[in-house]
Amino acid sequence: MNELFDTYASREGGVFWLKTVLTPKSILDAGKRGFSGAEFEFPTCPAFSRGVAEAARNGLFGFTLPGDAYRQHVCWWMAHVRGFAIDPAWIVTTQGTIFTLATLIRMLTTPEEGIIIMPPCYNRYEQAATRLGRPTTAVPLLKQEGRYQIDLPGLEKAMADRKNRILALTNPNNPTGTIFPEETLKAVMDLADRYDVTVFCDEIFAEITLQGKRVPSLCEVSRSKHAVTVTGMGKVFSLTGVNHANVIIPDEAFRERFIAQRNADHYGSLDPMVHAGLLSAFTEEGAAWVRELNAYIRRNAEAVCRTLKEIWPGIDADVPEGTFVLWVDYTNTGLEKPALEKLLDKACFLGDWGEEYYGNPLAMRYSLALPYQEIQDTMAQLKQAAREMA
Repeated sequence: MNELFDTYASREGGVFWLKTVLTPKSILDAGKRGFSGAEFEFPTCPAFSRGVAEAARNGLFGFTLPGDAYRQHVCWWMAHVRGFAIDPAWIVTTQGTIFTLATLIRMLTTPEEGIIIMPPCYNRYEQAATRLGRPTTAVPLLKQEGRYQIDLPGLEKAMADRKNRILALTNPNNPTGTIFPEETLKAVMDLADRYDVTVFCDEIFAEITLQGKRVPSLCEVSRSKHAVTVTGMGKVFSLTGVNHANVIIPDEAFRERFIAQRNADHYGSLDPMVHAGLLSAFTEEGAAWVRELNAYIRRNAEAVCRTLKEIWPGIDADVPEGTFVLWVDYTNTGLEKPALEKLLDKACFLGDWGEEYYGNPLAMRYSLALPYQEIQDTMAQLKQAAREMA
């Protein structure tokens, strides 16, 4: 196992970290990092950092284009890590996942038209629509046989409404960690083609799989003009502060329309540091590091779920299929929210409340990308806090 996963990356040095700002004061006062947000507490892939350092030493930071070498590395990564081949011409660089969604919203909607979301889901999709003055329609995921599934009849009803022009889909789902299978994606695309709705599929967590399931890509399932896949390094290498994404659009005419809108939205250049880091990390060294990351995150998830079920046998907490976040539903613990919050705060085990993802207010999302020792210490504190409350 890579020893760097057991190491805290420094959050000092005068940097005003958003993660630190959002962490409850009680946790910071206890000298802890906390489980909120979705970014690593350990250092990122050494190959990525090395590529950036080499580029910095060279000293050129000019306008940078995604040339042949860049596209070949992305194609290699998709083939060897994601498990399917793409055409290098399909790749369009942008300034991030939400930037991409905002570009699509400007391109495809009028102020009366908007997007569909499927909660529990990432809250910035709705935020992007709201900031652009567009409405959002929610089609909640269904919990069936212990896992979240897309409500296809509900989705069809929403797509049939002409005011809904874009579906924002995440695979694997953030926050639940559910991987939507190929047959589900095909059913979604059948509806999208029938009702002329563009599907924006956020796959930035897709390299992180914990139960041996591969994440099928939307552009693998469909080359329709309605299919837009968003990939990148934001989660797999925890580059949440870096504005970058690789958007994959198989349909040439739609791709050209998207590029025109992207440029109109003041897109300038591929970040030269991203370019350097990707060429260094989208390699066999980077792929091996991701395999180690998955094993480490799985161990963390198993430890947390095991402890939660020891304390509350009926709790809804299972190792996610993908992502490095864990969705825990505390409904069956018998605790009301004030008592639950007090207990979790005492144990320094607060994450992000379910309302942030339009989900159950008694659910919580936890980031598991932190050293295993922190998991062990916190679970011991949680057991003690639960005994004292009993």
